[in-house]
Amino acid sequence: MNTTVDGRSSDLTRALYLDRVPAETLPMSTGGLAPWQKRRVTDLLARHLAENISVRSLARECGLSTSHFGRAFKTSFGVSAHRWFVERRIERSKELLLQTHESLVDVADQTGFADQAAFTRTFRRLVGVSPGRWRRYQTTVGARLGRIERPESARQRAAMCLLCGSR
Repeated sequence: MNTTVDGRSSDLTRALYLDRVPAETLPMSTGGLAPWQKRRVTDLLARHLAENISVRSLARECGLSTSHFGRAFKTSFGVSAHRWFVERRIERSKELLLQTHESLVDVADQTGFADQAAFTRTFRRLVGVSPGRWRRYQTTVGARLGRIERPESARQRAAMCLLCGSR
């Protein structure tokens, strides 16, 4: 046990001090993935975007346990591995919706969703509107208005419905 000059335990002093210091002034722990692990995971996820890939296999690629990998990934990227993967799928689906005339079923298939319903549900949850409505808006009105991606207000959503001819 470490002791200070006056004989008190430095561990005890440190504990008492930490109780009085605001949490935001304490040093943050880093503890995320190493740069090589980030690269390996993002490359692997990008290559297998249309496939289901388990967190266990990602952890194995990084040489970590599943639970440690999950914590380190969230520390590094701010979201869970699953959430990050779904967000990349939605980003890719937006590219396909804008650059091709593929059906929603084909876009869902190319981005790894089980079916069009799962794709639409996930897209609406993350973007705020259905993929069909988003595509119509982006290719018609959005092109003229600087491509507003997500209608933030009820007024913008209502205008989008009126302009796209959907409810």
